[in-house]
Amino acid sequence: MTAISEEIKTSLDTPFRAAALDIGSNSCRILIAEVAEPVSRKAEREAAALETFGNKKVELIPIYYDLKTTRLAAGIEENGRLNSDSLERTIAALKNFRNKLQKYQVSRYRMVGTSALREVSDASRLAAVIEAETGLELKIISGQREAELVYRGASAGFENFSGGLVIDIGGGSTEIITKKSGSIFPVSLRMGAVRFTERYITDPARSITEKEITSIREATFDLLDSSSQLSALEKPASSVLPKTEKSSPKSSQPEEVSKPDEVSKSLAGSKKSYQVPEKSDTTSDKSSDSPGAVGVGGTITTLAAVQQEMSTYHPELIEGYYLSREEVETLIELFASRVLEERQAIIGLHPARADIITAGTVILSVLLKFFQLPGIRVSEQDILYGLVREELKL
Repeated sequence: MTAISEEIKTSLDTPFRAAALDIGSNSCRILIAEVAEPVSRKAEREAAALETFGNKKVELIPIYYDLKTTRLAAGIEENGRLNSDSLERTIAALKNFRNKLQKYQVSRYRMVGTSALREVSDASRLAAVIEAETGLELKIISGQREAELVYRGASAGFENFSGGLVIDIGGGSTEIITKKSGSIFPVSLRMGAVRFTERYITDPARSITEKEITSIREATFDLLDSSSQLSALEKPASSVLPKTEKSSPKSSQPEEVSKPDEVSKSLAGSKKSYQVPEKSDTTSDKSSDSPGAVGVGGTITTLAAVQQEMSTYHPELIEGYYLSREEVETLIELFASRVLEERQAIIGLHPARADIITAGTVILSVLLKFFQLPGIRVSEQDILYGLVREELKL
């Protein structure tokens, strides 16, 4: 963890505040959180009342969160280098975040770079520019390290979470993490919402074709099927999607899903005229102490927001939300049947994510099928929470 500066002091009577910053493929994010007492006062901290967040008992008190869309991964597939526009957006976002660190009197912070920066040849250039422009220190972490931090953050939000899957669909990569014999077992695959949009969708501004969706399904399955790391995970033999089903996207969809033309008709009209998929009756699942899988990241939290028709984003309603496989399949059709402008008008879908949401949702669909999951529990507590929890030894 890196100290901020000598100008920021934290007394014993001030809550200890730590921050995590994540420079991802699609966005830059910041989380500032605190505990009731400085970490050095371990006994007093352990005796303090726990804060309720999203109906889960946690030891962290989140006090500030923000996200800036920077699209750092844009063009990486083509030239393997960062482009100037992405760099400028990233620097502008981090200058803003630097001001927040000072405003909230953050004691220490940690900033990491993930998928996009692991692949480009000029990542050191970004690190140097960031330090020169903002004074902040960047560390690029491996896919395995990223997965470990994601698991630490996501699993903490659920009591009795042991051995379940944590899935994080990012812009450039997807992390699949479980716990095996007491150790975190991470797999990082080069598939993400930005990467697969650039690779398989010719023009995100128009409606997405069935052929493009099929291509994303097949590419996702091929990466899962060919991963030697995933083969070590214990899953039912029947959970693997048969190759004979790959040629048609409908083969992995529930029979109840409406046909594309039927969905298109239901979406005609004004901003509020579309219909989100009917919410599943998940009362029994919501009472489960040990969810089979937890999903984090912008794609999955966005789907939960769309399902709840959130005109204003409420993290406490996202945390713990259950998203069924049937809902995911119908959301694919909802997004794909609309042109970009119509997609941007969907309540709960941030306009800046509207061009990449279809690819990310298809990836999730295949993951649920591959692991034979009827649905997934959504969590806000991802790598940012993992970083802060690690620093605060929670």
